[in-house]
Amino acid sequence: GAASEGQGGAGHAAGAGGQERPARPQTQTTQPGPFRLSFLFARPGAPNATLFAYPDSKLGGGYFLLLAGLPDPSGEKGGDALRREITLVLDRSGSMAGEKIAQVRAAAKRILGGMSPGETFNLLAYNDTVEAFAQAPLVKDEQTLQRAGKFLDGIQPRGGSDFHAALVQALRPRPAPGSLPLVLFLTDGMPTAGNTRELDIGALAGAENRYRRRVFTL
Repeated sequence: GAASEGQGGAGHAAGAGGQERPARPQTQTTQPGPFRLSFLFARPGAPNATLFAYPDSKLGGGYFLLLAGLPDPSGEKGGDALRREITLVLDRSGSMAGEKIAQVRAAAKRILGGMSPGETFNLLAYNDTVEAFAQAPLVKDEQTLQRAGKFLDGIQPRGGSDFHAALVQALRPRPAPGSLPLVLFLTDGMPTAGNTRELDIGALAGAENRYRRRVFTL
C-alpha cells in the first residue's frame, strides 16, 4: 500500500460507557512543495504502483503520474506475462535547464531499471527537433541500459518544445507482436514550436494512434 507522509488515519476511540466509536480521520493542509511518499513493499499477489510527482506552486500544486498494476485475480502462476514496450519521450527544451533535466534523467533511468528482462524500450529527446536513441525499440539488458544511460547523460536543454512532432514519432512505429506499447512523456510545460494547437495534438493522440498506444504525460 502507499500513503502520503503526514498526520492522518482512522481508528476507534472510547466513548461514554466504555463503548468504542469510530475516530474521525485527521487531515492536514500544507503549502505546495516536495511531494513525499512513504510505502510498504507489496505482499505476493498484492497490487503494486509507482508514483512520479512534480510540485509547482504556480499551478496550484503541480502534477503527478501514478502507474499501478493489479495482481492476477485467478492467482494462477506460470503464465506468460505481458511484455511492455516503453517509449520515453523527454523534453530537452531550454526551460528544462538545471534541476528539471537532472530529474528527467534520473526518472528515465529509474523506469528503465525497473523493466523486466525481455521487455523493450526506446528514448526520444525533443526540442525543436526530435532525436531517437535507437531506430527501433531495443531489448533491455546490461549493454542497452549502459548505452541508454550515456544517451540520457548527453541530453542538453536548449531551444523550443515541439510536442506535436515528438508525439508523431512516438506513435508511428509498429510495436512488437504480443507487447503492450506505452508512451511516457516527461515535460515541464506547453508546446512552443511546430504545431502548438492543443486540439490538433489531442486529435493526433486519438485518431492517428493506429496501434492504440497508451500515452501518459508527466
